[in-house]
Order: sequence, then structure tokens, then C-alpha cells
Amino acid sequence: MSFRLRIFLLVLVVAGTAIGATAWLTLSLTSRAVTRAEQAREKHQTEIVETIRGFGIRHADWAGVDRVVAELSTATRLHIRILATDDEVLADSDNLEGRAAGPVRLQPQTVEPYPLLDPLIRDRAHQLSVAVQRKVEATGRRELTPAMAKARAAKRPWESPGDPPRLPADLLGPIPVTGEFTRPVAQAYFQVVQYRTALATIRCAVKKQPALGLRDAPYLTEAQRAAAPACVRAATAKVRADGPWLESVWGQVHYCWTDDPDYAECLGSAFQMAASSTGAVPVKIYLGARQGTELDGLRRPAVAGAAALLVVAALGAAWVAR
Repeated sequence: MSFRLRIFLLVLVVAGTAIGATAWLTLSLTSRAVTRAEQAREKHQTEIVETIRGFGIRHADWAGVDRVVAELSTATRLHIRILATDDEVLADSDNLEGRAAGPVRLQPQTVEPYPLLDPLIRDRAHQLSVAVQRKVEATGRRELTPAMAKARAAKRPWESPGDPPRLPADLLGPIPVTGEFTRPVAQAYFQVVQYRTALATIRCAVKKQPALGLRDAPYLTEAQRAAAPACVRAATAKVRADGPWLESVWGQVHYCWTDDPDYAECLGSAFQMAASSTGAVPVKIYLGARQGTELDGLRRPAVAGAAALLVVAALGAAWVAR
């Protein structure tokens, strides 16, 4: 074999080995990054969504959510990006760490930061629906007036909601269960009013990033109420005076039919729709691989590849020298 051919083969072997090692390391990096990001996303997705949703419920605003995103990203080793409905970036964990934002999954998780209907109200609504259904099954017929049939076909309440129930003196106390508030729809109405009153109270008492003490009714802790009695009175008066809003909320929670098997779920959705008038706007959460976190796992493959390339080069050089 001629010396020229030996040199050609040596260069070919070294170049091919270098290209193969580079390609293998690149594919390995990509594969491991995707695998680890998917595993972390599946493990922590619920935690991330619920934490951010809880922040939105307790603050009714997204100011300060970047701190929560940074903490979640550090704890879960994921890239987290939050976008408003108009695609404005509210927080990006990569940007918060001082680097360009990396890729994220195209399918986001939508978060509606509204409180849930109290379980006791939901249970009462379910019991009422079951009782109506049993009565229909016992009689074998369902009495529908023409107005009711027309309203059902249009998916609207068949009766006018009328005037809202008269609210009790304490809007931040336990949900009332007597008088007009024996009906689940009236109790759901009171819970929406209570949520807005609690938000108005903390915004009066705390000027910087106010937050509810609880994410469920009654939303304020006893300590929060005791610390700001003047704000409690001011918030109560403010909510009571907003007649148009009260009528709008009453109309929204009055949408569902009590004889519907899904009355409890319907009332829960109507409650959240009414609560959205005083809560934060929905957001979209995107998750991806955190930049710079997947290289550690490739140190051994990188060292092995470099060593193999060095051995090949050494053997080739020895061959040429001989």
C-alpha cells in the first residue's frame, strides 16, 4: 500500500470517527434532554399548575408570579413559561435566570384562576337533583310548560332570576343555610359575593401584593379579619352598593336547571363564571427542558467519545510512522 493511500485512509478514518462521535453526542444530548423533560413534566405538571392556579385565586392578579415561577423551576428542573390570553409573556424561568428562553412544548395547560364551589353547596345541589329525578321516575312524566320547553331548547333558564336574595350582615362569615339561602343557587351567589368582599378587604389592608389567607371560603383567616376591621367594613359597604354587579352575578348562577342530572356540575361552572368577574385573567402554562441542566449526564459519554477518538488518531499516527 502506497504512502499516499495510507495518509488518505488515516484522514478518512479520523474524520469519520470525529463526525460519528459528534453526531452520537448530539443525538444523545437531544434524546436525554427530551426524555428527562418529559419525565419531569409528567411528574410535576399537576403541582406546577395547581401552585400557579392557587396564586391566581389568592391574589386575583399575576403581579409577583415570576417569583413563584423561579422557585418552581428550581425545584422541578423545568423551563416554565406563563402567557396571558393575548400571548403576553408574564414570566419565563429561563429569562429570570438571565439567559435566552429555550424551547417549550407546543401544547399548553390553561389555568382559570377562580375558586371552586364549596363542597357542601355542591353536595346539596346533587341531592336536590337526585330528588327531582326520583320524582320524575316515580310519576313517569316530566311536566314542562311551553315556556319551560322553549327555554330548555335554547339552553336558558326558564324563569326570570328575580331580585337577588337579601345578603346577611356579615359577608365574610359562614355560608348561610336558612331563609332564602336554603337553595344551592342562593348559597353559590353568596360565595361569589364573599370572594369579592375578601379581595376588597385585603386590597384595602395591604398595599403591596395583597393575598387571601385561604383559597377556599371564607377566604380570609381570622387573623386577617381581626387585623383590619375598618377595611372589612369598607369592603362590605362597597360590595353591597354595587347593585348592577350583584344582579349580574345572581343571573349567572341562576342559569342551571335543578332537574338536570348534572345540576351540581352546572352550578359549579356557573359559579366560576360569576367569580371570573372579580378574579385574575386566565393564563397558559408552557413547560420544557430547563436550559443547561442536561449536560451533566453526558460527561461520561463525552469523555468516552473523546478518548476513543484519541486512540484512533494515535493508532493511525503509529501506522503512518511505521
